[in-house]
Amino acid sequence: MEEFPRWKQSSRVVNFQTIKKLNKQEPLVDVLSEEMNILLKGEKIFTSSYNDWPIELDAKWSAKKVHLKMSAKVPKFHIIFENCTIRKAKLMSIVAGYDNYKLSGSSSPISDLFLTSASAKNLLKGKNASFELSHKNLIYEIQLKRFDKTSLTNVFILFNKLTQEINELIRN
Repeated sequence: MEEFPRWKQSSRVVNFQTIKKLNKQEPLVDVLSEEMNILLKGEKIFTSSYNDWPIELDAKWSAKKVHLKMSAKVPKFHIIFENCTIRKAKLMSIVAGYDNYKLSGSSSPISDLFLTSASAKNLLKGKNASFELSHKNLIYEIQLKRFDKTSLTNVFILFNKLTQEINELIRN
């Protein structure tokens, strides 16, 4: 196996296209995990692409937690999202005994997809998880435990599935 490239601490932006894939499934998870092993506390911005969606991943971590902010731009020029935010309604979920979601802003077919899609619902189950649609951007934020690589991998896999579902919805 080739030696993993080390980045200078002053460099905040890493272009993922230049990094060789370490893991066939989700190479970004390996790169982020390696960065978190090097530095106890830090911040990195990665750029990548899923299903022709350019994605910018802003990862901030401390000794116990990782805060991820994934910003994906829709690849179609004519598509503009209605502005809205979707997050889990914590109090209503406790009272009702099942997951309820709070929609702030305008409803659209994409926001309806977030409320019905299994991958979007699983992404919203995380701590402080939320989706935001803004102009041409899909922004997803979540807070994870630092050493929970399984959850980190699941976030990337589900986000990839979600972009596929949005592409199918846009085509129809």
